[in-house]
This record gives sequence, structure tokens and C-alpha cells, in this order.
Amino acid sequence: MKIDILRMSQVGNGQLNRWRELQAAQPETRNAFLSPEFAQHVDAAGMDVEVAISTDSRTDHFAVLPFQRMGMDAYPVGWPAADFNAVLTTNAEKLPLVEMIESSGVRCFRFDHLVDPHGLLSAYSFAQETSPYICLQKGFEWYAASKHNSG
Repeated sequence: MKIDILRMSQVGNGQLNRWRELQAAQPETRNAFLSPEFAQHVDAAGMDVEVAISTDSRTDHFAVLPFQRMGMDAYPVGWPAADFNAVLTTNAEKLPLVEMIESSGVRCFRFDHLVDPHGLLSAYSFAQETSPYICLQKGFEWYAASKHNSG
């Protein structure tokens, strides 16, 4: 198992493609704030983005955790305007989360709305709540009409 902590600009095309594939594979993570493109835009705007990437070529394991470092703490990419984050992985049972966090050199990860499709992160959190969001998957017009029709 190999863990790299990269600046967003160092993430290669193959890693970006794996990130996109993982994001598309889970309905819970199909959110623009979790995409590599969002992280690239935030990084390009001068707000440094780092990415913890775990790989194992023997098992095809791949996991990615993007974040922004502020002092000794890590925050979601785009925080505080955007506060969604997730660990995207090919194999939840083999996720070396503690090692990824330790390798990043931060004291703690501070995430308000951590998407956890595998249910692995509750042991590391203080509280869990449902995050409010608007789903525009079918477009804004559909969303507005559905809300208007629901009363």
C-alpha cells in the first residue's frame, strides 16, 4: 500500500480519471463539490488544495481524499463556502484512513458534511446529521416545478 500527499497540480491524468470513476460509481458522491474539477478550480483560485491518494497495484486499490490545510487542520475543498467532502475508494474494507490522515501531517480533519456511502467514518466523527442540499440532477426547472406542485 502506498500513500501520497500531493498538491492538486501534481495529481496525474490517470489519478484524475480514477477519481472521476469512483465519484460516478456512488450515487451519494455525484456532487460537483466532490469532483476533481471543483478541486482544480479552487486550487487555481489560489486556495491550495492537497490530495491524499492511497494505491496498491497488487489489488487495484485506489482511494482519494482532497482537502485544504489551514494551520495544522484540514478542511473540505472550498471551505467555508463548500463543506461537502468524501473519501472515494475502490475498496472500503481496505481503506487505510488513519494512515492517510497521518501521512497528511494534519492534526485533525474538520468536515461539516462528510459523505460516507460505506458507513466507515462514523467511528471518527462527533455527531451525524443529514446535510441539506438541492438536487438539480433533472435541472432547475424540474426542481422548481416539483417544489411548486408539492405545495
